[in-house]
Parts: sequence; C-alpha cells; structure tokens
Amino acid sequence: MGDKESLILFGAAAYLVSSLVPAFKGKAWWVRAWDFPRLQLGAAGAGLLAYASKSLAQGSKEKRAAIAMIGTSLALDAYRILPYSPIASLDLLPAEKTDPDQQISLLTCNVYQYNKQRRPLLDLIKRTAPDIVFLLEVD
Repeated sequence: MGDKESLILFGAAAYLVSSLVPAFKGKAWWVRAWDFPRLQLGAAGAGLLAYASKSLAQGSKEKRAAIAMIGTSLALDAYRILPYSPIASLDLLPAEKTDPDQQISLLTCNVYQYNKQRRPLLDLIKRTAPDIVFLLEVD
C-alpha cells in the first residue's frame, strides 16, 4: 500500500470517527464539539469520496474500505443534517394571518462569560423591548 492509499484511508477513518463520536452521550467538550461542523465535514467527506473513487485501484480492498467508511460517515451526517434543512417537513404550519396582539418577540444574546460591559446589552434590551430574553454564557 502506497502513501496515497494510506492517506486516503487515514482521512476516511478520521471522518468516520468524527461522525461516530457525537453518537456517544458524553458531555465532555471534545465530544460535543463534533456536533457542530457536520455540514463542513460532510462536504469534505464528499470530496474525499470523489478523490478515493478516482484515485484508488478499481476493486482494491483499500478502495472498498475507504468507500465503506466515507459512505457510512456521509449517511450518518445526512441523518443528522436533513431534519434541519429546507427539504425537511415543517413541524408548524405558517400563520395564515398575523395579528400583532398574538405575537411574541424574542431576543437571544450570547454574552461572553467574562464580558463586564453590561450597558450595550441593557440598551439593546431596552431599545427592542422583547417579551422574552435568553442570555447565554453569562457569568
């Protein structure tokens, strides 16, 4: 097995691991961090699949192993991504008419934990006057 085959198999195995790790329910940051780049890893996996299909010898065990690992990873990523994509069915139907008295406003702010500049956030809340405020990563 040459360098090219080894590199493709390493990439396929790494992609498979990155797709399997989020399936475990661990709460460690290094486990949960793999939940977020699914779309980007899927795009890289699709590129790796195309490269492996073109570069590896037809019918070789390396090609079959790489395609199996990449295909499994792409299927897992698609399973996680598709429910949030525009092609998924809606959970709620759009309102037929909008009545301002029956609407709520929501403000979500990710506040850096060590940020001590409270005034800009308070000004934003006052200016927008939301019904509900969600503050994330506050101290």
